Amino acid sequence: MVSYSPSKMVELKFLSPKLPEKVAIYKVLFKVSPSIRSPVICQNCLRYGHTAKFCRGKANCLHCGLPDHSFSNCPTKESTVPSCFHCKGSHIATNRSCMEWSRQKNIKKIMATENVSYKDAVFIIKNNIVNKSSTFSDITAKSKANDVKESSNNNIIISDETFPNIGESHWNCRSLRARRNDFSFLLVENKCQCALLSETWLLPNSRISIPNYHVFRQDRLDGYGGVAIVIHQSINSKRISLNDNTRHMLELHSIDVIGIEITINDKTVDLCYISPSSNPSPETYNNIFSLMNRSSLIGGDFYGHHPVWGSSTSDFRGNLIHSAILDYGLCVLNNGEATRINRPPYPDTMVDISISSPNISLSFSWSMLTDPFGSDHLPILINIPNRPSYSNSSHNNNNTSTRFNFYATDWNKFTYQVSSLLESFTLDSSPS
Repeated sequence: MVSYSPSKMVELKFLSPKLPEKVAIYKVLFKVSPSIRSPVICQNCLRYGHTAKFCRGKANCLHCGLPDHSFSNCPTKESTVPSCFHCKGSHIATNRSCMEWSRQKNIKKIMATENVSYKDAVFIIKNNIVNKSSTFSDITAKSKANDVKESSNNNIIISDETFPNIGESHWNCRSLRARRNDFSFLLVENKCQCALLSETWLLPNSRISIPNYHVFRQDRLDGYGGVAIVIHQSINSKRISLNDNTRHMLELHSIDVIGIEITINDKTVDLCYISPSSNPSPETYNNIFSLMNRSSLIGGDFYGHHPVWGSSTSDFRGNLIHSAILDYGLCVLNNGEATRINRPPYPDTMVDISISSPNISLSFSWSMLTDPFGSDHLPILINIPNRPSYSNSSHNNNNTSTRFNFYATDWNKFTYQVSSLLESFTLDSSPS
């Protein structure tokens, strides 16, 4: 018997080839986003696009990837490691870390966002075409040479209008190598110039590259955890060095921190990831937040719960984080939405936090994507309007706060203006 659980999402179908931005239901406006389905894999032949009930192909082994026998009859399933039927990696064919699963996920996304068939979506993937065109004919049309800049390895095409604003994303990706294609698509689709990644799962000597981006990494020796900041090549950036005492403290509590200074509006981008198994002290968070200057943004999986960023209750770690945020006068950008998807019956949680300096917090718009791209954390998008800073240049260069000359103030005028404002206020005298 099939059971259903209540959901806040409704799937609609439109006759128009383009999706409307919003729909009105009972005089309430709701935002519309494409319905992206997960890839379907056959448990018999292990190919995508159909189920075993309608399969006409021969059986392939889920464990060794060889034909003419099933998983239950595999002679080597107890003595050898798995071998993927698709990529020959050391995992079973249905594993979501498989590169073929990521490719099929991209195909489903293009089918939904571009309103094209499976065959046309495969053509787009094969020819490395990623853009915002609404029809297949527009996608396959040649772009003008002076309007398009192509990456050196022809993986992604970026137009001159790709970055009208400064887009930033941070995401607990749970293996950057397995989700590299999804991540590259996410960067271009959402016009991100900066990305903060946690749980990259990279070894220190391993190599990975993202076309048109610089990748700054902090890896672990065991290949787990790890953080990275990805910056577009058009932005001047440099790594922030940590002193020995801070670095030793972070290693002691299994905390990965990396900081990058960028020159856009004099902002510093920091990423923090804290392992759930660590047991940090109050001084730990004070040391982390002390790295922030007057124009900073820090984000990551803090694995702490508090009502300030949307949790229904608070825990010990969340109280420590909140106390440190208050001590340093920082601002939480989260809007209360859950950032981690848990398996039923456990509710989704809010553990990925975005924190900024107070003087730039109002410049950001915070939102999330609905597709986790195979991770159990949803990507967070932060839009930073690309406008010039109006603060004094000497203050920006010296990282000092704005100062006022109180001796030149007209205090009589100030007193009059404050008194006029107070007279317009009305106080509620009723008991609360």
